[in-house]
Amino acid sequence: MSAVGLSVDVDSVATHLAGYGVAGVCDDGSAYRIAIPRILEMLARNDARCTFFLIASEAARFPEVVRSIAERGHEVASHSYSHPVPFQDLARPEMVLEMQRSREVLESLAGTVVSGFRAPSWGVSPQMVSVLEEVGYQYDASEYPGILRHFMRMAVALRSERAQTLRDRPRVRRSGGRQTGRVRAIDGGAAWEIPVCKGAFGFPYYHTMRVMAPAWLFRLIERRALRRRPFVRYVCHAVDFMGMTEDRLDPRIGRHPGMQMCLHGKLELAQEAMGALKSAGRIVPLVEVLEGAKGSLEG
Repeated sequence: MSAVGLSVDVDSVATHLAGYGVAGVCDDGSAYRIAIPRILEMLARNDARCTFFLIASEAARFPEVVRSIAERGHEVASHSYSHPVPFQDLARPEMVLEMQRSREVLESLAGTVVSGFRAPSWGVSPQMVSVLEEVGYQYDASEYPGILRHFMRMAVALRSERAQTLRDRPRVRRSGGRQTGRVRAIDGGAAWEIPVCKGAFGFPYYHTMRVMAPAWLFRLIERRALRRRPFVRYVCHAVDFMGMTEDRLDPRIGRHPGMQMCLHGKLELAQEAMGALKSAGRIVPLVEVLEGAKGSLEG
């Protein structure tokens, strides 16, 4: 049976708001107290396992939640230590510290090896790839369809507190890195790239697209993506499992895609995604997608 890789980026509401230029918001813990238990329950109901990309400084406040992720057979992976953006512009010593410290903290919390990394805001760069190998990660999952990544960042910038007019809009720079869409060894080295899966017209197979795109377009994206067996991948965020009103979140998160939907509708959409993934194969963490990719090359 084909393996379908599922991952969830666990960014707090405060981290999302910081991306929109709302500084100084304290983490309310909702991603760990509310979203992760809902995700774990849905995964169990669907006999699925996934990769949780955690920001180590946030995860450290909830050690019992991190342990519960690992104990249920899911993968704990790194989404940096403190989620600095733009990540690709960090000086090398800062990048090493972010990636190394995150791995050490998460391994201590989970009691498992942390093999995977996803850069904040998909900030892949040649320097990041070299640091990835230096600090001992097995794979990166930061590659996102190039031009679409630029437009997604622009969409965030346009919703920013700082962007009340086009003139005030923050500049959004493109970051480097190849966008091939294939699970592959990086430049013949020890580390691998597990990119966001492409669907129709090169659009990413990504839960935010399920929320934002017209239904007819997303059906085309999904149909094409699910043909990419055995290495289908799908990405969600913790906030995709929370309701702004029902969970009493900071109302400023309403600018984030999907946050104006009712909680019931959001959970139905997440279950719809689970059903589609199950139709394509067994839902597993990305580290098992990596094992399958290596096995196919050796075979």
